[in-house]
Amino acid sequence: MEKIIVITGGHLSPAISVIQKLKKRNWKIFFLGRKYAFSKDKELSFEYTEMQKMGINFIDPQSVRLKKEISFLNLYSLFYFPFRIIKLLPVLKRIRPDFILSFGGYVGFPVCIAGLILRIPLLLHEQTLKPGRTNMLLSRFAWKIFVSWKENLKYFPAGKTLLTGNPLREEIKKIPEKEEPKGLSIQKKEALLYITGGSTGAHEINKRIAKLLPFLLRKFQVIHQCGVSYYDDYSSLNKIREDLPQKLKSKYAIYKNLEAVRLNRVLNAADIIIGRSGANTVCELSVLGKIAIFIPHPLSAFDEQRANAKKMADNGTAIILEEEKLNWGNLKEILNKIILNIDELNKKAFDFSQSAETENHKVAASKIGLFFDNCFAN
Repeated sequence: MEKIIVITGGHLSPAISVIQKLKKRNWKIFFLGRKYAFSKDKELSFEYTEMQKMGINFIDPQSVRLKKEISFLNLYSLFYFPFRIIKLLPVLKRIRPDFILSFGGYVGFPVCIAGLILRIPLLLHEQTLKPGRTNMLLSRFAWKIFVSWKENLKYFPAGKTLLTGNPLREEIKKIPEKEEPKGLSIQKKEALLYITGGSTGAHEINKRIAKLLPFLLRKFQVIHQCGVSYYDDYSSLNKIREDLPQKLKSKYAIYKNLEAVRLNRVLNAADIIIGRSGANTVCELSVLGKIAIFIPHPLSAFDEQRANAKKMADNGTAIILEEEKLNWGNLKEILNKIILNIDELNKKAFDFSQSAETENHKVAASKIGLFFDNCFAN
């Protein structure tokens, strides 16, 4: 008998990890997400390109994000929301999934509601230390809820909540190959900074880092993952790179996104990571035993990014820098402090990577895959 699952939601990394496991267990998988990074955008989203590479069936439910403040777009979205659900009903009837698994976020919300109407068992996975609005709303209707941290357990009904950890992609956990992936050049003559803002980037970080590049490149090699954004930061940063002196230009590499094999190499080689503190970034860096400077998104739901960053900061492996304080004086002071104490910090990072809590993340995808197989067997 065919085993079919619909996977959706806004957190791509753990979704990919679970998909990798379910594919090996012969599940037929459909991913419902955004084909384009932003509405009216011609740039294909990272989730779409990744699913195409993996050979996963992809359907775009065309969700629009709802913000806290009232606006014409929000009112339009609320008005159109029932029509999205109506459009999704025949899609789900045609697929006839045994389960729907959502990784949070606005993209998957109408998919989950349509599934509930059709009485398809709904399962949720929560990545952040402070649960997002979508998962909190859906939790009372969900059949099972997987959570990444023991701190999450208090937010959800005890009888249907399981502590699994946050699934990590297979490529991230692997020891990097000796041969460098195509299109990637890492020179380890100097300390390596990896700057990241997630798959859609962090425009404010990109904008501020652009002004600091001449200073950073005097001491560091910099690999910068700027994301796919409405502002087209990639083009702006490339122009700045072209105007740099040749000696500095050769030490600065820009990417919109890094697929898992190249990201694995960069994360393992990086001495310090600078970026947002999304749940998946924090989990990956914890498992790999890295040192980070986190710049939490000031508008993240329930200030979840600060809570995520604090998890590593409390273990002495990260420093939190407020976005408005991201200037050369503050960043230089933090970088110098890290470099002066690098051996001690690396030991703390290694110890944290071996902790029981971090071990949970390494086996989370296997736990979830086994859970689905057992459900189907019964």
